[in-house]
Order: sequence, then structure tokens, then C-alpha cells
Amino acid sequence: MTTVFFRQRLFVSTLVLSALLLVSCGGRGNVSPYSGSPDTPSVRRQGTVTAAKTLPPMGNVRAGSDLVGTPRGHVSGGYSEALLPVLTMVADRIAAYEDKMQAWDAAFSGETETILLDDDLQARVASCRSRLREILDGYNQLHEDLISESIDSVRDAAVPEQVYSVERADIDFLESECQIVLANTHTSGSWLVDNQARLADETEQAIRDALAAGEYQEVVRLYEAFPGDRVELLSFESRNAYGLALLRTGRESEAGTYLQDLLRTVRQEDTISREFQLMRLIADIQFGLEEYPAAFNRYVDIINRYAGFGDVVDWARSQQEMISARTSRRVEVKSYSDLMRAWLVYDPARDGYKPALLAQRFVRSFPDSMVLSTVNRILLESRDRADAWFAGIVQRLDQLENEKKYSEAVRLIEKLPVLDMPDERREYVRSRADELISAQFREAEHERLAREATLQETWEKGQQFLRTREYDQAIEVLTGLLGTDYDKMARDQINEAANLAARENRRRAAELFVRSGRVKDRDARVRLLFESRQLLENILARYPQSDLVDKVRKNLDRIEREIRSIDPELLAGSPVTGVGQDAEEDKPAAPRTMHSMSVGELQVLPAADNGSGSGEVPAVKSVEE
Repeated sequence: MTTVFFRQRLFVSTLVLSALLLVSCGGRGNVSPYSGSPDTPSVRRQGTVTAAKTLPPMGNVRAGSDLVGTPRGHVSGGYSEALLPVLTMVADRIAAYEDKMQAWDAAFSGETETILLDDDLQARVASCRSRLREILDGYNQLHEDLISESIDSVRDAAVPEQVYSVERADIDFLESECQIVLANTHTSGSWLVDNQARLADETEQAIRDALAAGEYQEVVRLYEAFPGDRVELLSFESRNAYGLALLRTGRESEAGTYLQDLLRTVRQEDTISREFQLMRLIADIQFGLEEYPAAFNRYVDIINRYAGFGDVVDWARSQQEMISARTSRRVEVKSYSDLMRAWLVYDPARDGYKPALLAQRFVRSFPDSMVLSTVNRILLESRDRADAWFAGIVQRLDQLENEKKYSEAVRLIEKLPVLDMPDERREYVRSRADELISAQFREAEHERLAREATLQETWEKGQQFLRTREYDQAIEVLTGLLGTDYDKMARDQINEAANLAARENRRRAAELFVRSGRVKDRDARVRLLFESRQLLENILARYPQSDLVDKVRKNLDRIEREIRSIDPELLAGSPVTGVGQDAEEDKPAAPRTMHSMSVGELQVLPAADNGSGSGEVPAVKSVEE
């Protein structure tokens, strides 16, 4: 309904401003009477110019607002009356969007400091606020333009377009989800509430998973990362899990304080089972921390509240009697307190069989104790939990051994609390560690022998390539031995293979060079020279460690001089590789032609007679010279 009404206002305001511009274009300034005509009163009235009225505040414009001002210059009273509805509408929208900005900041700015917004929600919140700011700025600019510019400026066709643009953005915002959220910030359908509910569900699931896996530090981290002023969104199970996790991580005092706060919340919910669970746990924590008066009062409270529960009352009274006897039976009470504390904070991965061992020792030392039934319960429960944990350790060791992950298995054993284990468990762990270390040694020796055999095989393969003069293959194979026990021998053989390969290629290059001096055909000679040159270049590229590199460079220089003697253009654009490189650097590079192609690209070369006219070329000396 609001959007439809605003669309109507937009249509009317645009029509009014358009009509205003048409009127102002048709009747600007004074009209002088015709020469000789009578100075009639009607003409005088038409020519009268009045000062523009100061526009009064209208609509929703706040008292004292500067949104309505006095235009510069002088315009007719008709023009001011036509402009007034548009200015009033703009002032109304400025006031409305100022309210929207304040409401948005109140709803989100403070909340984002305590509520974990996901990336999508943060982006949506920022986008809506940006749109609010742009619309408010647009209306402010429009209002300033309408009241501050001259009549000629307002008559500009851009002004109606400016009105339409900002009001179009206004309508789009009113029809967007931003406006819906702004109007329903405190309802269950708002972004914040939806985000809080989703965050609570994800946190609760993560807490359940961590607690089931015995990852108590993770439970503490997850709970403390949740916004503190929104913990009521979490279930009792998740909040209670945090208290237990504090206990399991050795933060007993903090756990007691936290659980007392949780107890007050549960009492408001009038949940008897949860209330008793917390009261008993808190009382035992205080007993374990040797806070005897506080624990005593807790047991009294339990007896008074649950007088009809016989087992509960008997247990609470036996706890009271132990506290009351702390002077006469000091050692027994201290031993029981230590047992209670060890049981409350018990984590098998850290404590092993500690509560069970303490319970066994207590039974042997105080067979007639008034809390013997409680001690026996702790003994049985703690032993069952420890046995289940130990069975999991044995299963994991078997798996690692089957996978031959002996190092990981040994590290697992090293982390076990062997001092808090019964003798038979401790002996098993030590025996299993010896077996794993022996198996690790045997496996390492087997791997060493296998690796040695592989290296020896590679070495023999490289030697075979050397014997058959397959030098490139030998170098490739022997390179695989670098960084091993064969490193030094492999390097020596690689250098030898490089020298042999370089010597072989240089010999073949010399043969081609000599052949080129014996042929009369110019194209054949050029081809032989380029083939010889390519062999020498290959030596430099493939065997840079060869002892023949300097000689090869001199040979290249000799061959290139022979090629230039036939036709200087044949090497144009080719890199100079010989020792005469410095002499060639000053020559400008020629464009690539058939003469500058590689040997494989040469097909037909132009004939050259070197001034003799016969097409023959001079003989050359051996490249070895």
C-alpha cells in the first residue's frame, strides 16, 4: 500500500515539475506594451515581478530543519507555488530516510560486534546500508539543487530526470528485502534471528561431535566462540557439555562456578532431573577441590530436596559423613577427595587407568570405609572406560603395523600414559614397542638393500651405454644417481661421457668440413658446412662440461668464416658462436631470408661465383687444423 501511494506521489511530482518547466519556458521576464498603446492596468499586472516566497516547512519535515530554504533570484509567485509540492515531497523523503538510517544502525551496528555473521549476511547488510546512504544523499542533492539554483538551472531538462532517478531508487528499496528486514528487525523472520538460529544449530552439532570424539578442548573452543549474550539459544546438553569439558581439561574451579550458574538457570525451568544432575556434580567438584563446607551444604540441599529418593539420600549422607570425619580420618578423606577429583576430570587419553588405580588402592587401604560403595562404582566405571580406550589403542597399533607405518606406531606408544597403567598393561606396551622398533629396523634394512640394488642396476645400465658409445643415454641414466651414494662416481662418468660424445661429434664435424672442401657444387658444399656447424653447436649445448669446449668454439669460428667466404648473407640473422664474435657484433642484423635458414630448411640456394664467374668455390683446409 505504501509503495503504491509513493508511486502516485512520484507520478504527480514529476508532472508538476514538468508543467513548471513548460510554464517557465513560455513566460519569462516582463513584456513591454506596444509602442503607442495605452498603459492598461492588466498589462501592468502582467509585468509585475514579485519576490519569491520563503517555503514553509510542510509534511514530515522536522521543526528547525534546513530542508526548506529560500531560492536565489526572483521568480514568479506561480513558479514557487508549482515547485512547493516537489520540495515538500523531497523534504519528506529526506526525513524518512534519516529515520531509516538510524533504525538500520541501531539494528545492526551493535549486533555485529556480538553475533557471528557469515560472509553472505555481512555482504547483504553492507549492501542495504549503502543503498540507504545513496538514496539519502540523492534526495539531499536534489533538494539543494531545487532551492539553491537559478530559474534557468531548474528549467534544465536534467532536473526532472534527477527527480525520477532518485525516486526510482526509493521505490526499489521499498520493494526490496532490505525494507522488509528494516520493518521486522525484532520478529522471528528477521535476518539476525535466522542467522542466530542457524549459528546455534551448527554450534550444537559441532559440540556433540567433539564431545563424542573426546575432543574436550574443541568443545571449550566452540562454546566460548559462541556469542556470550546468546547462549540461551543453545540447549541444556550443549551448555552442560561445556561444563564437563572444563572438568576434563583440568579447569575444575571454573567448571564449578559455571555449573552453579547453569543450575540457577535450570531451576527457573523447573526441570528436576537436570537439577539433581547438576547439584550432585557441583557437590562432588567441591568435595574434590577440598572445599568441604560448601560441599557439605550442597549435600544437605540434596537431602532436603530429594528426601523421597532413598538411594540419593543414602549417597548424600555418606558424603556428609566423610566430610564430617575429615579431622579424625584425615588420610582417608584426603585419599577419597583425590579419587573424586581424578574421576571428575578423567580423560583416558591423558590419564590412562589413573582413577581405577586410585580406587583399587583406596579399597585395599580402607576396606571398611563408609563410601566403599561409591568407590567400587568409580572403580568399575573407570576400568571399563580405560579398557575400551586401551582396546582402541591396540587396534590402532595393529593397523599401523600392517601398513608398515612403524615410526607412527612408535610415536603413538611414546604418547601413552604408561605410568598410569596396571603392570600387565605397561608390560604389554613396552613389549609392543620393542617389536615395532625391531620391525622398523628390519624394514629399513630391507629398503636400504632394495635401494642399493636399484642404484647398482642403474650404474650397470649407464656403463653399458658407455660401452656401446650411446653417450646421451649414458648421461641421462647416470644423472639419476646424483645425490645418492654413487654421486661422485656418477659425476666422473658423466664428465667422461660428455668428453667422449664431444670428441665423437667433433670428429664427425671435421669429416664433413673436409668433404665440403672437395666438392665443386656450391649448394652441396654449403649443406656440408652447415651440417658440420650444427654438430659443433650441439656439443656446446649438450656437453658444456666437456674439456673440448674452447677448441669447438675455434672450430665454429673457422667454419663460419668459410660460409661467409661463399656468401656473407648465409649467416645473416644467425647467432655468432665462434671466437670471432666481437668482430661481428657491429654488423647490422639482416632480415631472415632463405640464406639464414637452418640446414634442414635449405632447399635451393642462389648461385655465387665469388667474382670468378665459374660458380666454383675455393678449397678449404681440415677443421682439425
